[in-house]
Amino acid sequence: MSDRHVYGGVFHPMFEYVRERHGVEGVDKLFRKAMERGYTSPIQQKEYKIGKKYPFDDHLIFLKSYIELYGEADFDRMTRATANKKGIVGFFIKWKGTPELLIKKAGEYWPNFHDFGKLEGIIENDNTGYVRGYDISLDPIFCRSLTQYFTGIMENLKLEEFMITKTKCVHKGDNNCEWEIHWKW
Repeated sequence: MSDRHVYGGVFHPMFEYVRERHGVEGVDKLFRKAMERGYTSPIQQKEYKIGKKYPFDDHLIFLKSYIELYGEADFDRMTRATANKKGIVGFFIKWKGTPELLIKKAGEYWPNFHDFGKLEGIIENDNTGYVRGYDISLDPIFCRSLTQYFTGIMENLKLEEFMITKTKCVHKGDNNCEWEIHWKW
């Protein structure tokens, strides 16, 4: 078991998506599946406190259970949809909704949801940037969820077009994870 944690605010948008897409029965089914896998965190959304720490391992169990029950395509939709539900839209209004500010602020907001690792954003030019993650992933499913989450954020910006590519991954032998982001207004 890892000594890493996520804050309750990570779980709430996922629970909301599951309830909206699969109903209360779908939420119950997901928790049952997660408990079969060793999930130890609360089993009702109302029990989760946004600022309280919960085991990162339980977050991974939740993600893997979701894929097992609802499939990879719906997993990708769910993780993209959480970008709308974590207050990110409010942040973008504050930042004037630019990709440059999103990338620059990525590291600043990481500690609001995780007590481990760090992200840094680097702007290369007017339409290219990188988000680099250091000591952030214990499992490829988490990397996948972050890729989809970043995609959801970019979708919220209403860009003419954008592309996110995972260019480095610790699970492929790299020293850090990295996402290259290109956009066009």
